[in-house]
Amino acid sequence: MMSYKSFIFFILTFMIFLSYHQKTSYASSILSFSEAESWVIERIQNGEIADLNKFSPKGNDRILSATFLERLLTRKIGELENTFSSEIRNVTFTEPIIMFYEEIDFAILFSNCQFNETVNFSRCHFKKFLGFENSSF
Repeated sequence: MMSYKSFIFFILTFMIFLSYHQKTSYASSILSFSEAESWVIERIQNGEIADLNKFSPKGNDRILSATFLERLLTRKIGELENTFSSEIRNVTFTEPIIMFYEEIDFAILFSNCQFNETVNFSRCHFKKFLGFENSSF
């Protein structure tokens, strides 16, 4: 028969396990990338221009999420921690991009990109470079 202290220890251990499992499951679902986003990560890792016209000729396949862009700029994509610049071409952003008070030491150039919603980088500090070449808002 289990003692009272053993039972309490078992319950606490089980609750901690469930809590941890739920957090990691949630985190892994957040950290998943679309096929286009994974392709962009690979190009940036290789020091190449991420031109999504080379990924797909279909406009609907060349959409990146606002969450992806925020994680890219704030270095929250582990594979890109040591990357310092990138050029992204021919992308459509269909969601609002809203970032506040971020220190961004990642140089980025958006060429021929389309931003369909609000773009707001209020109080963000781009230490290197932020450029929009032939892009529309």
